[in-house]
Amino acid sequence: MLKPRCRLWLQKGDASVFGDGRAGLLREIRRRGTLRGAAAELGMAYRTAWLHLEKMETGLGYALVQRRVGGRKGGGMRLTAKGERLLEHFDAFRNAVDKDLPRRAKEFGL
Repeated sequence: MLKPRCRLWLQKGDASVFGDGRAGLLREIRRRGTLRGAAAELGMAYRTAWLHLEKMETGLGYALVQRRVGGRKGGGMRLTAKGERLLEHFDAFRNAVDKDLPRRAKEFGL
């Protein structure tokens, strides 16, 4: 039996600024408290994670994380209120789409 799936992302103009993968990065930053830990958990190079975060913040026009400078033992990150809100709304939207997909696929004979 076929199961419908889709990937979601949000664009600003022609640029993709947020989506499933980047939401996962924010979830891991929230869970681990560091970009390095989040990147490692996702099997992603630190530089790639940093670039994704930079693209999100630049594209959205606001900070998603609050950075704490401190080096090996004292540094870290946590989501800003706007970052938490974006993730919460995106996850709710993602869940609604996933819930509705089987019904919609059935309408088209899939």
